Amino acid sequence: MNRTSEFFKYLNQERSTNAIQRHNQPRRQTPFSELSQDINRRLLHCSETIDTLSSLVRGGNILGQDDVQIQELIVTLNKDLAIIDQKIKEIEKMKSQPQHAEKVAQSLRRNLASVTEDFKSVIQERAEKKEKLAERRKRNIGTSSYSSSYGNSPSFSTVYGGNDDEVEIPMGTTQMLVE
Repeated sequence: MNRTSEFFKYLNQERSTNAIQRHNQPRRQTPFSELSQDINRRLLHCSETIDTLSSLVRGGNILGQDDVQIQELIVTLNKDLAIIDQKIKEIEKMKSQPQHAEKVAQSLRRNLASVTEDFKSVIQERAEKKEKLAERRKRNIGTSSYSSSYGNSPSFSTVYGGNDDEVEIPMGTTQMLVE
């Protein structure tokens, strides 16, 4: 008598029962694995934040609309990277760590170094852009004497006559305004 099909039926029934029991039981993690997963999540979040920062820096922010957001991201990243470094030190000092703990800590250090390098390059790129922008403004606008010399000047109506509603601009002045 061949009872193979009956055996497989029983085997599948036991597998499904065991799978349900394992699924219902929360999996306990060691403090080491919890901490290493937390560090990985933080590193991933920092990488995403650096990508956001990089897109803001490269976005052609001529008027400085995003400067506040960029500055906030920089401060947040500095704090996050310091926290990650501290957590890696905690992992290295754990007493009950698995055999591969040293390799995990080294891997986390390499990942942190990579993220830090990306962050430094974005900061350097931002500094270069700000410097170029300042040079361009200085070159195009010149010194502040241009704006201050016209800031205290009398209104057009007193110089050229007429009322404030109607202003005629002489041709020489239009060329100066365009420049």
